Amino acid sequence: LTQEELAKRLHTQKSNISRLENVNSKISPKLSTIEEYAKAVGFKLKLDFVPQNTLKSHNNANLP
Repeated sequence: LTQEELAKRLHTQKSNISRLENVNSKISPKLSTIEEYAKAVGFKLKLDFVPQNTLKSHNNANLP
Protein backbone atom coordinates (compact mmCIF):
# COMPACT_ATOMS: atom_id res chain seq x y z
CA LEU A 1 0.00 0.00 0.00
CA THR A 2 1.57 3.26 -1.09
CA GLN A 3 1.24 6.58 0.70
CA GLU A 4 -0.74 7.82 -2.28
CA GLU A 5 -3.23 4.93 -2.04
CA LEU A 6 -3.49 5.40 1.71
CA ALA A 7 -4.13 9.11 1.26
CA LYS A 8 -7.02 8.31 -1.09
CA ARG A 9 -8.52 5.89 1.45
CA LEU A 10 -8.29 8.52 4.17
CA HIS A 11 -9.43 11.40 1.93
CA THR A 12 -6.29 13.40 2.58
CA GLN A 13 -3.07 14.39 0.84
CA LYS A 14 0.01 12.21 0.46
CA SER A 15 2.05 14.83 2.35
CA ASN A 16 -0.17 14.31 5.42
CA ILE A 17 0.48 10.57 5.33
CA SER A 18 4.19 11.21 4.96
CA ARG A 19 4.22 13.48 8.03
CA LEU A 20 2.20 10.93 10.01
CA GLU A 21 4.64 8.13 9.16
CA ASN A 22 7.79 10.21 9.68
CA VAL A 23 9.51 9.31 12.95
CA ASN A 24 11.11 12.76 13.15
CA SER A 25 7.84 14.61 12.59
CA LYS A 26 6.81 17.05 15.28
CA ILE A 27 3.07 16.55 14.70
CA SER A 28 0.79 15.13 17.37
CA PRO A 29 -2.03 13.38 15.53
CA LYS A 30 -5.44 13.00 17.11
CA LEU A 31 -6.35 9.56 18.39
CA SER A 32 -9.14 9.43 15.81
CA THR A 33 -6.57 9.99 13.04
CA ILE A 34 -4.47 7.10 14.32
CA GLU A 35 -7.59 4.91 14.48
CA GLU A 36 -8.50 5.78 10.89
CA TYR A 37 -4.93 5.10 9.74
CA ALA A 38 -4.90 1.71 11.50
CA LYS A 39 -8.22 0.74 9.91
CA ALA A 40 -7.02 1.84 6.46
CA VAL A 41 -3.97 -0.45 6.68
CA GLY A 42 -6.00 -3.39 8.00
CA PHE A 43 -5.40 -3.09 11.72
CA LYS A 44 -7.41 -2.21 14.79
CA LEU A 45 -5.98 0.23 17.33
CA LYS A 46 -5.72 -1.20 20.82
CA LEU A 47 -5.07 1.19 23.69
CA ASP A 48 -4.02 -0.34 26.98
CA PHE A 49 -3.16 1.10 30.38
CA VAL A 50 -0.48 -0.76 32.35
CA PRO A 51 1.25 0.10 35.63
CA GLN A 52 4.48 2.05 35.15
CA ASN A 53 6.57 -0.56 36.96
CA THR A 54 5.41 -3.10 34.36
CA LEU A 55 6.75 -0.89 31.59
CA LYS A 56 10.15 -0.55 33.29
CA SER A 57 10.58 -4.29 33.73
CA HIS A 58 9.38 -4.94 30.17
CA ASN A 59 11.77 -2.36 28.70
CA ASN A 60 14.71 -3.76 30.65
CA ALA A 61 13.91 -7.37 29.73
CA ASN A 62 15.68 -7.04 26.38
CA LEU A 63 18.89 -5.58 27.77
CA PRO A 64 22.01 -7.81 27.84
